Amino acid sequence: MRIFDHKISLSFLIILFLGLLYILFPSINNSLDSLAYAQEMREGSYLFRPHHLLYNALGYVFSTFLNIKETLAFMCLMNSVFAIACLFLMRSMLSTFMDDRHCAVLLLFVGSCFGFIRFATDNEAYIVPLFFSLWASRTMLKNKNVFLTSFLAATACLFHQIHVFWWLGLLFLVLLPSQKSQLKKAFQYFSGALIVPVAYLLVFYLTKHDSPNIIQFVFHDYFQTDDVAVAFKPITLLLTPISFIRSFLQVHGYFLPLIHKYPAITIAILIALFCFARSLFKIKGAVSIRRTDIYSKRFASTHLLIFILQFIFAALSDGNAEFMVMLPFAFTLFFFIKYELRLCVSTHIAIGVLIWNLFLGLIPSHFMELNADFPMSRFIAAHPTNAYFLNDRHRIDNILSYYYPKQHFIIESSSKGISALDSLMSQNHAVFTDIVNNSVSFSRSSVVFKQDNQNLFHKYSLAKKDSIIYDLGILYIDKYH
Repeated sequence: MRIFDHKISLSFLIILFLGLLYILFPSINNSLDSLAYAQEMREGSYLFRPHHLLYNALGYVFSTFLNIKETLAFMCLMNSVFAIACLFLMRSMLSTFMDDRHCAVLLLFVGSCFGFIRFATDNEAYIVPLFFSLWASRTMLKNKNVFLTSFLAATACLFHQIHVFWWLGLLFLVLLPSQKSQLKKAFQYFSGALIVPVAYLLVFYLTKHDSPNIIQFVFHDYFQTDDVAVAFKPITLLLTPISFIRSFLQVHGYFLPLIHKYPAITIAILIALFCFARSLFKIKGAVSIRRTDIYSKRFASTHLLIFILQFIFAALSDGNAEFMVMLPFAFTLFFFIKYELRLCVSTHIAIGVLIWNLFLGLIPSHFMELNADFPMSRFIAAHPTNAYFLNDRHRIDNILSYYYPKQHFIIESSSKGISALDSLMSQNHAVFTDIVNNSVSFSRSSVVFKQDNQNLFHKYSLAKKDSIIYDLGILYIDKYH
């Protein structure tokens, strides 16, 4: 793949700029899964999680080979490198249909989308499979190599199962009528995907796990985890639009305390809103059909199909924003190959997206603790002999497991109700909690796992123990008695 031109182009500089942002500003607000994966890679445990079979193994191999102990920071860096590679693949495809200026603007757009920035700066399993899916698309566009296209798209599925829909979309392109034998192409495409069953079978028979058969192993999370399911729920109507917007622009409950503490951020918000408004004012007559060959039109339509399939599955998974990270890329490959958008319009959109997500997403996530989980974890680590009854037990447990791996802590989730509290009170001389006066900012998890804590206040009384000021609020810690 040719990356460098004879002279440094604007699109190359955009990738360099975005890449530096990813590398220099990793998130310090690591997700629950991010912390768990980092610990597993460091310890060499749970290296083959069925939902993203090879991600932990990849991190373990690299960190072991390079003798990396800080696996969390290393994996954030690794994802930023894969994110840069994703942009180079997009550049290679888009440059086939447009000049370098248009290509640069579109790279600025997709590379600034919040869903992409979010995972390019954390240890989550969504950037690596996107890289392989984009590589598969590029192979089909540039080389039309059916076997290699399928092999790459299937490899993406081994890093996260959600990319099976990208593989299905490219299958649609492969099987469209052409002069070549459809049967031969189908055989080549399915042959390329054999890496998936082979990999799963090897892991199933050669490693320890808790699944009785291969089917339950492949779909482990759907069999073993109560809160993982594919079904329509009323909450889907609320979460899906929010998650879709967040694939492009960060939207979160921490905005109000952030702006209250740093009013100057309103300048960035106003600039971004001006850019969006400017693009809307200029949108009339700005779109025209691009003149391309039949294959290019089919290639574009394939990515519309991929977009639809990925969106539907994400919607049926409680509107999961994590499953929408590829949507800006699939949309861009569809829309901007099939249509031309006036450069000034796309430029204003791209700059608006960059400014919004830079000052409301990337920078705050790097410099500030956006919730009380890390302060609470430090308090627990400083008082390890006490018991704790917590709002977000799982994330705090993962924080403690990663940063204090040799210590043991007594932690229970408030979601388990009064019986769990009774058990803690009967077995420990001191039980502390963070469930009082700690307002949780609006987020997907706070909606999906909303709980009523009122019944926890009747049987026992509470005494204020401590209050800890963190970047965007105050953590209140109380003691049950």
